[in-house]
Order: sequence, then C-alpha cells, then structure tokens
Amino acid sequence: MSGSRAAQKYVRDLADKGKITGDEQRLLMKITPKLGLQPGETMTVSKEIYTVYATTVRFGGDVVWRYNNPGALKRPSPDINAWGYIGNDPQWFLIFPDMATGQKAAWANLQFQANAKGERTILETMQNYANMPSDRPDVYADKIVTALGGPPKYSRATKFGGLNEKELGIVKDTIFSTEAGTTGDDVPWDSTKLPQEVRDRLRK
Repeated sequence: MSGSRAAQKYVRDLADKGKITGDEQRLLMKITPKLGLQPGETMTVSKEIYTVYATTVRFGGDVVWRYNNPGALKRPSPDINAWGYIGNDPQWFLIFPDMATGQKAAWANLQFQANAKGERTILETMQNYANMPSDRPDVYADKIVTALGGPPKYSRATKFGGLNEKELGIVKDTIFSTEAGTTGDDVPWDSTKLPQEVRDRLRK
C-alpha cells in the first residue's frame, strides 16, 4: 500500500471510530486533499453504507443495485482484474462502475463454475450463486428450467456443466432479467441527502 493510501485508510478509520471530530476531519481534508473518498470506496454512517461513484453516491437498496453487482460477487483471492471492479465494501462485496460490467463479471464467474464444477446441478449452481439471505435459489432454478423448456428434458437436477452455448445464453438472460435489484437513492456528490461527514470527504 502506498504512503498516501495508507494515510487515507488511517484517517478514515479514525473518523469511522469517532476518534476525530468533524472539524478535525475538515482540516485534514484542506491540507491533504487526497484523503477524500474516491470512486469505488464506501463510508458507513449510522449503519448506512454510502457508495461513491464518479459523480454520484448511492445508498439504500440491495447489493445488486448499490454496487452494480448482480452476482453478489465478493473480492476473490487472488484478485481477478479482468472483472473490472473498482472497489469493495466492508463485507468484501465488489463494486462495479456500471451494471454492464457487473453482469460480465457475474457471467464469467458462472462460466467458470460450469467448467470447473460441471457436476453441479442447476439447483446446486443457483444455491451457490444466489446465496444472499433473501434469495430463493429453488425458485431461481425453477425459472431457469422453465426458460430452457422444462421437463422432461430439463429439471433442477440437470447438470449445469452439460448445457451448451445456446442453453447457457438462456440461463444468462433469465438471471439478468431476474437480478434487477431493489433500488435506493443515487444522488450527486453535493446532495443534502448525504450526511455532512460524507460530503466533507467528497470535496474536490
């Protein structure tokens, strides 16, 4: 980690823990502008997560919408730079610059699973993919089975790795039409809907 990044993290940790006041933070921002929040970073205020993009900040909604992350992907180890994410939240959920990039990453992950874990059934694959507390992988699997044409050729027990390119395309379309996400607020950097602590760190 570079010196400036280390300094940013240190000061943000102090602020998050309430160990420096707003006035002290504003002073640091004036003398060290690089301490400002950057696109792909988050800040938590009163348990609400604020996610910074190039010109706006998102809060509320779910992981899919807030982070443009339809696969609810978390930061892998080692990193997969080709996924195109720009950061992650405190729980390691990846943040993508737009939904198209997030969809490509989600699909790349599913294709990897099809190749590496092809013995998994459609249901088992969805249990691994749709693993948020509010998700219903069984319902998800049934939607995919129906879109593919249903029984007797397709069922929850159909091997995911056995699907051909056309069938995988149908799976992809079904997933992304389902994963629209629950929306929250998407506001400009200077919006008064943002806490003062967040706006202070967004000053250019």
